[in-house]
Amino acid sequence: MQTTAAPADTTTTPATTTTTPTGPVLTPYPTTTIVEWGNYHPSYNTVAQLYADSNDLVFIATVDPFVANDPVPGATFAPFDLTTATFLASPPTPPDIILGVPQGQPGDIPLLVGHTYLVFFGIDTSLGTEPKTCIVGGQRGLFDYDRVTRTVTRTDADAASQIPKTLTLAQMIAEIRAAQAATPTDVGSPSDPEKWPPPPVCALSATGG
Repeated sequence: MQTTAAPADTTTTPATTTTTPTGPVLTPYPTTTIVEWGNYHPSYNTVAQLYADSNDLVFIATVDPFVANDPVPGATFAPFDLTTATFLASPPTPPDIILGVPQGQPGDIPLLVGHTYLVFFGIDTSLGTEPKTCIVGGQRGLFDYDRVTRTVTRTDADAASQIPKTLTLAQMIAEIRAAQAATPTDVGSPSDPEKWPPPPVCALSATGG
């Protein structure tokens, strides 16, 4: 009598892949230098100097009607009409702040409601509390803008300024682009430490008050 052996059992084990966790990718803290700014008083004699303290915010806008400026009792605030504004420079992430400047306090630059200006806008966070807003360099960072002739005119009377009294808009944009191109891109690295706190761009010594 012939007997037939039972078929052997075969088991297939699926291949396995082992993944070793690498952990989160950490961004190193920037290299910082602690700065005592003291009496901060830049000359702001060039477009590049104005741009350097402008938080990358340069725009053409018309002044809206003044509003109450809390928490300063009795003070007013001049907001800019951003619905028709033209930004010549702006950061990738716009600041969470109303673009306007105080009116009536020492160092404030008076603005005319309904008038159109080119503005180098400053945001001062040097005190680490509520940010201050101002025009960089005070009158030196404020230019009249003529929409018909597309020209900008300085509103200051600084004899030491290297900025022409009147420029075409194209000339001003070229100056701003040159300033942007010259801005260091490695701020916070060992070769170019980040300065902390930021400069007090809205201090009276800086705005000319």
